[in-house]
Amino acid sequence: MTHPGRRRPRVRPLERVDARPVALLFRDISHEFGTEPASSIEATEALFATPWLGGGAGLVMVDREELVGIGWVRDMEWNGQLYVDFGLHLRQSHRSADIHPLLTDPLLDLAQDQGQRCGTDQAIVCYRSIDTGHPPLVRELGFRDLPTTMIGFRHSLDRMPPVKPPKSIVFRPSRLPDELETLIALGEKAFDDRMNMGEPMSVDYWKLAMKTDWFSPGQVVVAEQKGEPVGYAFTWVGAREAKETGLHEVAVLPKWRGKGIGSALTVEALKWSQDRGSEAVLTGAFSTNRSIAQYWRLGFRPDATRTYYFFTRPLE
Repeated sequence: MTHPGRRRPRVRPLERVDARPVALLFRDISHEFGTEPASSIEATEALFATPWLGGGAGLVMVDREELVGIGWVRDMEWNGQLYVDFGLHLRQSHRSADIHPLLTDPLLDLAQDQGQRCGTDQAIVCYRSIDTGHPPLVRELGFRDLPTTMIGFRHSLDRMPPVKPPKSIVFRPSRLPDELETLIALGEKAFDDRMNMGEPMSVDYWKLAMKTDWFSPGQVVVAEQKGEPVGYAFTWVGAREAKETGLHEVAVLPKWRGKGIGSALTVEALKWSQDRGSEAVLTGAFSTNRSIAQYWRLGFRPDATRTYYFFTRPLE
């Protein structure tokens, strides 16, 4: 039960006008755990201008006209399996067992309906390792820890390691948006072991990055051989003045692996970030991904703020 005399928070569907309040909610929750949000306020607002929920649905909790929580469900491919992506973020004041069910109960009902529509009986949720508030809550909801984690890494840009890709390989800035379809197709072929490598970037994510008014084609470095793209590195920039950038994806066609192209693409992305004035580059890899050793060789070191834990729950 809610505290006597306290106005009962209300839950309603997520709307596009909630973009900035949600971005501020993410910021405040991150500050609670002593860090900055994974995405800037501008990037979160830009996300709401895209169909990021797909065929899913979202809910928000409002208390005295303040947005205090958000939850969503949508289809998601993860480790080669279809899940219902279950998002849940609440202010500390609204995570207690007498309040959160106002949001979590209908959200679980939405997740079950979503699972029936898309053909899966599993939901998945993830949180940064520094978040000590939400994991206990989702465990209370029946979620259980998965052994696979997303390990975060940081490069301080203090040195650029020497790499030697094949002499026939040329590196250049992308020609986006003109070659968007080519790069998406390349990513689909490069991520041929989804269980260990994860999923390639979606079309919506590519378009989201290009939609920001600070996007530069140089954020995507392309490796080509005799004019044919064989790999790329995508660097995410969350805000115009961001001091940290993210190495979001490195993709190399299977037959070109093991030749130093992935390492060279990574270094090219580091150089691009350094040239724009970045102070560090962040990235991550599944704990089952052998690229972890490559990141270490190139000077990246573990970063807890970009390390994620995953939790799953059957949809009954």
